[in-house]
Amino acid sequence: MPIGYLAGVIVGGLLMISVITLTNRMNESSGQVSLYHTARIQHNNTTEWMTDELRKIGYRVQEIPVEQADSTSITFYYRRYDQSEPVRVRWYRENSQQSDRYILKREENGNTAVINHNLKDFYFSYRDPQGQKLSDPVNPQQIREIQLRVETEPADQWGRQPLSTRFETSIVPRNLNL
Repeated sequence: MPIGYLAGVIVGGLLMISVITLTNRMNESSGQVSLYHTARIQHNNTTEWMTDELRKIGYRVQEIPVEQADSTSITFYYRRYDQSEPVRVRWYRENSQQSDRYILKREENGNTAVINHNLKDFYFSYRDPQGQKLSDPVNPQQIREIQLRVETEPADQWGRQPLSTRFETSIVPRNLNL
């Protein structure tokens, strides 16, 4: 076998291995980016829905607007524009089968829906009219500000670095400040 032929086969084989390696790395990177964007969209939708609904606490409601509140859940009432009766909503965190994860659930008038499976951290904290932090058990009638922290991390991780998205905000429902 001529030496040029043998050198061509070796160089071609090395070239093929490098192309396959590069393709695999690009696929892994593309998969990681797709996973990150999907998790980010789910996270953003969750936090937008929650903050929008928390701002409506007590809207057009005669009874006490917040029924129950602690660091893992809040139950409250508000009335939608098109309905005559108030809606009872509960946002709460539930433990997952994975020890380091939580599940975010939303209950409306007894109907429960899973909103997010990939919570790494989730809690509520509350402040009174003077800005002092309220401790558990919280007296719902003292709440004037709700602080929310949500951190999500996809269950499937690609690559070496975990992808997580964190959201923290303070919400002052207008109807609680009357």
